[in-house]
Amino acid sequence: MDEKKKSNVGLKDKIKLNELFKSIDKSHDNKIDIDELVYALEQIGVTEQKRLQRARRILNESGGQSSITFRQFINYALQQENKLRLLFKNLDLDSS
Repeated sequence: MDEKKKSNVGLKDKIKLNELFKSIDKSHDNKIDIDELVYALEQIGVTEQKRLQRARRILNESGGQSSITFRQFINYALQQENKLRLLFKNLDLDSS
């Protein structure tokens, strides 16, 4: 099985995810910690009351303790994409 099928991430998607990861990783240590997540969430307009809660949830759901690696970041992004696909598939089935 080739690498593209194994990871379910195409080259263009992996490049975009890598760019996003690097833009969040302000310390350039190849990990995203909770402070970097909180800052990224602030930048996209998440309210102050929700930022820390969401950052902790992202760390928890991605398998990270105090930070996440690029591989964990990709896996988390794929999980979220799959959840959205299922949601839209169910919506499409309900509205047919």
